Amino acid sequence: MPNSRLPADARHTVLYLRDDGVRSIPVQRRACRWLAAESGLKDLPEFVDGPGTECLEHRPEFVRLLGMLRAGIVARILVAGIEQIAPRREDELALNALLRQSDTTLSTYSAPGRRPLFDGQTNDTAATGPFGKVCDGGTPFRPPLGYVNVHLQPDGRHVRAVGLDRERAAAVGWAFEQFATGRWTLRGLADAVARLGLTSRPTARTPAGPLSVAALTAVLRNPYYIGLVSYRQVDYHGTHPTLVTPENWLLVQDLLASRRAPASAGVRTKERHELDGLLCCGACGSKLTLRSARAGGGQFCCAGRQPEPCAMPRLDRAVVEQGVETFFVELGVADYLEASADQRARLRPLIVTRMWISPTGTVDYAQHTKAYQQTNA
Repeated sequence: MPNSRLPADARHTVLYLRDDGVRSIPVQRRACRWLAAESGLKDLPEFVDGPGTECLEHRPEFVRLLGMLRAGIVARILVAGIEQIAPRREDELALNALLRQSDTTLSTYSAPGRRPLFDGQTNDTAATGPFGKVCDGGTPFRPPLGYVNVHLQPDGRHVRAVGLDRERAAAVGWAFEQFATGRWTLRGLADAVARLGLTSRPTARTPAGPLSVAALTAVLRNPYYIGLVSYRQVDYHGTHPTLVTPENWLLVQDLLASRRAPASAGVRTKERHELDGLLCCGACGSKLTLRSARAGGGQFCCAGRQPEPCAMPRLDRAVVEQGVETFFVELGVADYLEASADQRARLRPLIVTRMWISPTGTVDYAQHTKAYQQTNA
């Protein structure tokens, strides 16, 4: 339902798609529809901007979407990745400020732990090179353990393909079947496949040897064994033979996830935060890092350690975010995306200049102004 008009008497979930030259519109649409299906939604309105539309002046559908955000009729926006709707850092910060003001949620498909499953030709132009090969079901890299490159000659034509490794394929398939039963530890399974004769492939410098637990885990996580070829963070259906059923592979993933050690309190996770790299300690000037045991929680801590640990207290994430939001309101960051080109040029360095955070969680205006003047002198 592209370019639909939204009734003003309700709040809506919409899709935003932009051809950025990396993920084509069909790929993004498929990802967003999977996001929608998780919430039981379908036939959602779409806002689609064509190629070469990174500049705000050339993104008419995005501008129209901003107007609807201001009107308060958009409750949730689905995108394949943050880079589609906010290609620059300052765009992301300004968009998030506007979303908070309008009480709108932004959901991205490219979240940790999520796997897209796309097949067929996904680019709008002719596919050549490695991308063309993967779109045709081929493998543009060395196949994983259990497979070998083979040469075929159908109808007299020379074709390179991927076939099963007679020495290792059966043992790899057995490893998936056994681990899916839930009766094996990774160490016990590694020892068992070693007794079956499963070894790593030899290289010019390293002889073949038993698989380590880490190497076996990488095998069990690889979707190549159910017929998927991962290329540039997208999975395509390959033409190579499979070694495990999708049901068993998914069961193995669930077992691996359930056995992963939970993050202990105070350990920094890999969660991405919109303010990463922009916050500094107001006491010593060192970087503030987010240490979190779960998504949405945690504390910002000073990384300063020399000559002795900084006296800056740990600050709750919500306190710092509120302080930055107040600062952004003062700067007018939420209006950045709808401002003129001259106004954006003035605001851009103010938005991306590092912010000094005081012990109370607020932004030190004097330090920020000084840093801005030094950077733009």
